[in-house]
Amino acid sequence: MPAALLLAFTLAIDGGAPAPLDGTWELDLKACNDITPLLDYLEIGGLTRRVASTLVTTQTVALTPEKLELTVSSTFRTRTTQWPLDGKTPVIDELFDNRTELKSSLVGGAVVSQGTITVKGKAAPMKVRRYLEGGRMVQLTTIEPEGREPITLRRVFARK
Repeated sequence: MPAALLLAFTLAIDGGAPAPLDGTWELDLKACNDITPLLDYLEIGGLTRRVASTLVTTQTVALTPEKLELTVSSTFRTRTTQWPLDGKTPVIDELFDNRTELKSSLVGGAVVSQGTITVKGKAAPMKVRRYLEGGRMVQLTTIEPEGREPITLRRVFARK
């Protein structure tokens, strides 16, 4: 692959300088928005709700033009998932035991995943965008359930 093309894949969206997402990132809860709307939609309550609201996770990102390898670690578990960046291959995963099916691509330095989340048998459009903003990694998730306002979850991570 020509060097110029590889450089274009790693350009940050907030200034054009090379700023890859590669590395280890720790969630900064104070910089994130409230996850209550997501937990309400997923009908998460009790202890799981309290833990989800305060749990600091770490994401380790290994990004190439062909795939994103993402390792998410918390005090409860560590999982690694590989996401092809061809925009065609769906990856089936879960979010609080709800099935997600997303296709991912690399767009201007951001990893953009689009597809659906299925909650109680109903599929809703879902989009996840990982990108750099001011030296931090932002994971912006939007879910558009039928008959409800869209849910946007902004998670901000600091480089470890």
